Amino acid sequence: MAKKAKKKWYNSPLFLTIIGLIGGAILSFVATYYFSIREEKLETSKIRTSIGNANQLLEEGMPQDALVKYQELLVLISKEKRPQLYAEIKRGEGLSYYYLAFDSNSEDYFRKAIAYITEAATIFTIDKYPEEYAKTNGYLANAFLAISEIRDKENYLKSAIAANEESLKIYTLERFPFEYAKTRMNLGIDYESLSEIRDKKQYLLKAIECYSDAAGV
Repeated sequence: MAKKAKKKWYNSPLFLTIIGLIGGAILSFVATYYFSIREEKLETSKIRTSIGNANQLLEEGMPQDALVKYQELLVLISKEKRPQLYAEIKRGEGLSYYYLAFDSNSEDYFRKAIAYITEAATIFTIDKYPEEYAKTNGYLANAFLAISEIRDKENYLKSAIAANEESLKIYTLERFPFEYAKTRMNLGIDYESLSEIRDKKQYLLKAIECYSDAAGV
């Protein structure tokens, strides 16, 4: 009489059921992960497009319309989940107030511009986002220079100088000649303005040095 074949453990109905459940769970997880990543990318793409549209409005001289767009985006985005996009929006919001301030000569708008651009600068750190760091500090320097014409001239000019110096940590002559020259020119304006308050000869010499340096690029 032939011996009955021993049933292999991997052919066991219980084993096959467990494997099926595990496989199904893995497939479900992979599918969910894939679609969540896809949705995240689509959402990020939409936000970037909206930021681009707001930036375009700013470039076309429509800061009020741009401001509305930036503020609408802030409702949809989390600083914790998307810090880079959040910083871009806050910087745009600050720039909108900066340009609006010139139309109304509003000190309050300049203060808002400084506050929002400064917030963006805390996210665009020099180690993580070097070029954004330099760009943001350049905008901040411009805002400090502008508000110095309204009040506290010396302190705001010194803040403008400090912000431009931060930009130059990234905007070197070798890597970014155009940005380097532009920032050196802005530094010259800061020093020339400061010479109107104190140490005229000292600050004028610094201004001339910056202008000459920029012109030589």
